[in-house]
Amino acid sequence: EIMGLGIGLTAAKEYHIPYYPETIPNLELWLRYNKGHTAHDGSSTTANDMSNGDKIRRWDDYSRNKNDAEQAEDSDAPKYLNGGSEFVSNNKWFDLTSSVVLEAEFTLIMRVTLTTVSSDSLFGSGNQNFVRIMNENTIRCKVGNATQNNFTATDALDAGDSAPEYIISFTRNAGNEMEVIVDGGDFTQHQWGSLALSNGDTFTIDNVGAHTDDAGEMGGVVTDVLIYSKYLTNTELSNMYTYLRSQ
Repeated sequence: EIMGLGIGLTAAKEYHIPYYPETIPNLELWLRYNKGHTAHDGSSTTANDMSNGDKIRRWDDYSRNKNDAEQAEDSDAPKYLNGGSEFVSNNKWFDLTSSVVLEAEFTLIMRVTLTTVSSDSLFGSGNQNFVRIMNENTIRCKVGNATQNNFTATDALDAGDSAPEYIISFTRNAGNEMEVIVDGGDFTQHQWGSLALSNGDTFTIDNVGAHTDDAGEMGGVVTDVLIYSKYLTNTELSNMYTYLRSQ
């Protein structure tokens, strides 16, 4: 037995310790699958009385920041669907309680099943900052009102009824190199496009599911959102993918 841990080496080998998002430092936002949803009619996942189609008023942030995603307007609210938040490409988005301001390294992660791939913004803040799926081949990112960057692949994202679940990540490392990673369907931790583009400007996020209120809304069902003010290594990303898919 290891002194002070209260667990023998044999026992340690027999039990799997879950790899939670909060085990990685600098977690800024964590919107969880089937957790923290409250509907406009008062039902909630906490009370276990949410139904598919309920309009979501708030999706609680499970990081230490309590930066909840909210939609005060019933008509603009994403709908609860099988533990996730369904965004329709018309007047559906969340506002964050406070801006997420990323001045150096970052990693954005969204687990999503896409229903459309046509100017669908996953995150954003006005026209100055966004991550947007332009079409099945191109994911466009704009950071700090700098020149927009297109990550274009010969591969294609699937959308619609038969679409797989993707985990889409947008990262920036200490050298200000940015890249988009897609995991799921036919892709395993696949770099989208061939180049790591450089940009050191501040990246601000105010919205989930749009790049600003009532503009660039996405189409899809989002089950998890994670934002770190840290560049996650390939190993850390792989561990995170394993955790998210275990939910």
